[in-house]
Amino acid sequence: MELQNPEDVIQSAHPGEAMVALMRTTEPCKLPRSVLLLRTDPATLASLPSRNQMEIRASILRYGPVWVVPVLVRIAGAICQALYNHSGSEGPLWLANLLRQPALYVWVYDGSGEAIRRFMTPNRMLWFWQEILGLLSDAPSWTPAEWDVAVQEFLASYPTRAEFWEAIGRRPI
Repeated sequence: MELQNPEDVIQSAHPGEAMVALMRTTEPCKLPRSVLLLRTDPATLASLPSRNQMEIRASILRYGPVWVVPVLVRIAGAICQALYNHSGSEGPLWLANLLRQPALYVWVYDGSGEAIRRFMTPNRMLWFWQEILGLLSDAPSWTPAEWDVAVQEFLASYPTRAEFWEAIGRRPI
């Protein structure tokens, strides 16, 4: 199965959706960057701050054999959510790169083409990523069908991003 370009995928996503991605660099001998791609709407874009003013929260939940890692970003009042799949094609590499990055990269798209804004924030979540790497490194892999079932269970438990944001708000990262 051929991988799709992450920028093409996020452009066709609904506002509020996000995804984790490895973005290749043009510099020789440089590892790809682990990036969060956000799809926003025009109102959110219009209210984006000139400086990095975002809050990031994440958690890890188990549904049967599958570990779901929701990563939420709140920026300009909007909450975007990505679901990290460690058994996905680039999942382990995304997490390994993230553990080496001093910064977390967040790119914002509006569906018109290129990233509209690119933010960089200190990677204050290193302890969390190390913790989940420990959990996930010993976990057996799961199938895409098992992943889909786990995602549906997660979405049924937390129908809105705001509900999940509040549920993990007691321990922001």
